[in-house]
Formats: sequence, structure tokens, C-alpha cells
Amino acid sequence: MTGGRISWFTYVIQLAENFSRRDRDWVCDRLIQHEIGASRYFAPLHRQPVSKDHLPLTRLPVTEDVADRVLALPFFNQMTEPEVREVCDTLKESLAEARRRKT
Repeated sequence: MTGGRISWFTYVIQLAENFSRRDRDWVCDRLIQHEIGASRYFAPLHRQPVSKDHLPLTRLPVTEDVADRVLALPFFNQMTEPEVREVCDTLKESLAEARRRKT
């Protein structure tokens, strides 16, 4: 497409290996409490309901580990610099607090 623009809708990050699914969900909830539209990203294909009959007992430990640490942050073309800073600052604070909770 010539002259077109991509319209991003989310910015996906992967938390460090020492974070779990529970940690990711806690950070996500914390961002939501601060009115930041974060969410878990798509589950791997073998965890999708459509796959339950075709891949009922499939375990993909690496895929599952990565998926359990993925978080989607808001990202859109009308997002202002102050909004970006707010997301980044809140994420940084939430990650630091999640680390403290682990000790």
C-alpha cells in the first residue's frame, strides 16, 4: 500500500525471566488501577479454545513461559508524550513493587 500508515493499537513487552504469570497479572492489575489500559496479550495457539480438541494435552514449556510474561501496553497514534511518560513511569514503579513483593 503506497502512502499508507500503520495504526498501532498496542505495545507488547515481555517481563524478565524472574517474573511469573502471577507477577505479570499483578503488574497488569496495578496499571489498570492507574487507569492505564494494559492487558495480557494473546494466549499461545495451543491454549486457544479452538485447539482444545486438536491439541488437548500439548505442553510447550518455553512458549508458555514466554506467554506468561507478556503484557500489552496502550499505544495509539493520538497518544501524547505526557501519556507515554505516565505509562512508562507507572510500569517502572509497578515492576519495582512487584520485585519487592517477591523478596
